Amino acid sequence: MTGDQSGLAGLLAAAAQAVGADQECRSLGVTNLYGEFIEADDTHTPDAEGAVAVGGNADFTGGFSVGQELTAAEVDSLPGKNALVVAGKITGQNTQVMKGDGVYGPCCRWRSAVPW
Repeated sequence: MTGDQSGLAGLLAAAAQAVGADQECRSLGVTNLYGEFIEADDTHTPDAEGAVAVGGNADFTGGFSVGQELTAAEVDSLPGKNALVVAGKITGQNTQVMKGDGVYGPCCRWRSAVPW
């Protein structure tokens, strides 16, 4: 092995030992259902194939589509079937939820494949 390969092997070995046989990995609950889970504000373009949750404001100025690759079962498992969740406001035009629904701010909701 070269120096780079042995370094990578060391990292992989350490990762394999991160959780002992008598322990289990903890689930992050509903966050596991989202391909992207952003705690604060987010600037994003052009798309995300899975579900996205943003804890703050979302800047989709360049256009944004979400959920194109979600299966019907994945959409059904999302809370409220919302493939896009934004806690704050959305900036930009042509935001589309391709599969599932979306919700933003304290008041607003839209349906699949309907531009915001």
